[in-house]
Order: sequence, then C-alpha cells, then structure tokens
Amino acid sequence: MPPIPRTDGPAIFAAAAALLALLFLAPGSGRGQSANARTFGDFVLRYSAISTAQLPPSMLRKYSIERSDRHGLLNIAVEQKSDHSRMVHADVSAIVTDLFGQSVPVRFIETDEAGQIDYLGTFPLNGSGNYRFDVKVIAPGRTRAFELTFNRDYIVD
Repeated sequence: MPPIPRTDGPAIFAAAAALLALLFLAPGSGRGQSANARTFGDFVLRYSAISTAQLPPSMLRKYSIERSDRHGLLNIAVEQKSDHSRMVHADVSAIVTDLFGQSVPVRFIETDEAGQIDYLGTFPLNGSGNYRFDVKVIAPGRTRAFELTFNRDYIVD
C-alpha cells in the first residue's frame, strides 16, 4: 500500500476557504437560475456584490484587491445558453451610485479560471445604506448592450 501523503492542515483550510468564497461569489458557476441572474435571450448575466472585507486573503492577494469594509466587489459573469452552455468573454461596464447620489464607474478585470470567466471590479463604500448598480454588457455577436440594474444594502463600520 502506498504511503499516504502528508498534508498541511492550515494550507488545506485556506484552499477550502478560497474555493468556498469563489463558489459563493462566482456568478459564473454554471448553476441554475437564481435571484442574482437575469436572462436576455440565449444569455444569462450572473451578478453579485459584496464587501471586500468578506473575501479570503488568498483571493485578495491573487487579484490585488484591498480588504476593507469601505470597498465593495462587483462580480459579473456571462453565460451563453446552448446545447453546451459556456461562460463567454464580453464587454462589461458598470456605474455604482451611493445613497448620496454620487456615481463612480467600476473598472473591471477579467478572470478566467478553467473556463469560468468572471469580471471583478471594486468600488468605494462611502457609508451604510443602499447602493444602485447599473450594469451594461455587450455579449459576443451583439451590438446592443444588455442592461441590468439592481440594489444592495451595505453596513459600513
């Protein structure tokens, strides 16, 4: 019988925490329609917005994101439905408006983890309250943007 490889407990815990966070965050996980998804014909836009304070350190390092209860993370993924549904590259833009009516554009980075394509962008949280997200996505083969608006409440200490 071959020897059982020794594993480092904290490393396994950190990897499991990072995977769990990505599954929680990653709208591109390919799961069924949810409250954080909107269908536009044969495309599904998946979205989430959380505080960067909720992200595990490994994800913060990997994507150069600052952990803070004063920063939010917007995650957008675009799935093309067909016989073989797949995540696709798209042109993604967004504006976040805070409770005082101040709007800021979100600058996204594209991530591709084994075909799971996500767009991650950070934005400032200027205080507790409701934030509005106006998202535009131009999917492959399309000239007009799909438009998505949603709100999230944040509590900033």
